[in-house]
Amino acid sequence: MSALRPPEGLYAVAVDRIQPFLANSLIDWHTWRTGKVKREQVERRLVLVKKATPEIWERLVKMLGQAEEGGMFKHREE
Repeated sequence: MSALRPPEGLYAVAVDRIQPFLANSLIDWHTWRTGKVKREQVERRLVLVKKATPEIWERLVKMLGQAEEGGMFKHREE
């Protein structure tokens, strides 16, 4: 990420990264389960959300926790 990116640009990128997260949550994480995506991968992808919109980041972290409790990231132990 460029240090020269304006706040609006950071926000736009963050919103773009939220969309696939929400889409996967609506289908019980099917795409990520199939691809054996790890929680760390999701968190790295969403790091700009944390920076641009900390309030939304907090909600996404809660959702990740719920997904993990539901077995979404069970394959981490494989």
